[in-house]
Amino acid sequence: MTAVAARPRAYDGYERRARPKLGPVSHPLLAVDVPWLLYRSHFAMPGSIMDGRGRPVGALLGTVNAILAAVQATDPRVVVCCLGAEQAAYRVKLYPSYHAHRPPMPKELAGQWRRTPELLSAFGWTVAETDELEADDLMFSFARAEAEADGRALILTADRDLFQAIDDRVSVLEPSKQGPRRIDAREVRRRYGVGPELVTDFIALRGDPSDGIPGAPGIGEKTARDLLREHGSLDSAIAGALRERPRVAAALRDNADELRTFREVATLVRVAVERPRDRDTDYARGAAAAREHGMRRLAARLERTAGAAPTDRALRP
Repeated sequence: MTAVAARPRAYDGYERRARPKLGPVSHPLLAVDVPWLLYRSHFAMPGSIMDGRGRPVGALLGTVNAILAAVQATDPRVVVCCLGAEQAAYRVKLYPSYHAHRPPMPKELAGQWRRTPELLSAFGWTVAETDELEADDLMFSFARAEAEADGRALILTADRDLFQAIDDRVSVLEPSKQGPRRIDAREVRRRYGVGPELVTDFIALRGDPSDGIPGAPGIGEKTARDLLREHGSLDSAIAGALRERPRVAAALRDNADELRTFREVATLVRVAVERPRDRDTDYARGAAAAREHGMRRLAARLERTAGAAPTDRALRP
């Protein structure tokens, strides 16, 4: 386990059927948004899924299945499972309403959360944790470290804040029922109308309800996109506010400081992380851990996979 000090329906495709490879990204680093997967799986999986001691394990099962599906599709050189604070203290200091609307973690999920690092580590996956920043910041940091070492990185999440991390060496993997989808810069431009480099400016203008960021009053997705296309940045849009319609001009002029704060809150923070060495998924130990947690069907599948998997990466085509 790595400690980092620093400033729907759950996808269960691994259990159901094989997924095709996603393409020519050779052995990338796979950074995983564990908090997002745990929350999604908790609310999507049946609460009746229990281990032998009567403890709920649905969130753990959904999380492991999603990671295994991504491993199967991308053949990563290493998997880094990232956990962090619910909200970074410095972001709350910048904007006190950040995440303030979110309810406390459900009790049933909290118990599974505590068992998550041990379970994920059993698969040979690196677990990186920080109490000061968020998992998003860790994923961003590992992805940048990998890119700067001339490697490639994939970030497993559906949190669009991570779109700002995308470049020619970093992509986002978005879980879906059909298997994980790769999001690159072209897809970001298709969805938002701007590139990854302007995602934080876009969030500041449009807002992000999931994080409690309201954005500029009266400015929605289309107007935010048009402003950034015309002006090139949030700062330039504010500077050129007088050329806009009166309502838009007032929203930019009267909320300029708040908009810059929203952008800072949305911006990922890079911290020093050590680039992990290659490490294959350990299906045999993962199967034993799954069985200990009452995931018998998953354990049986992992045992079959372990029997068929090559033991040396050099043997792979």
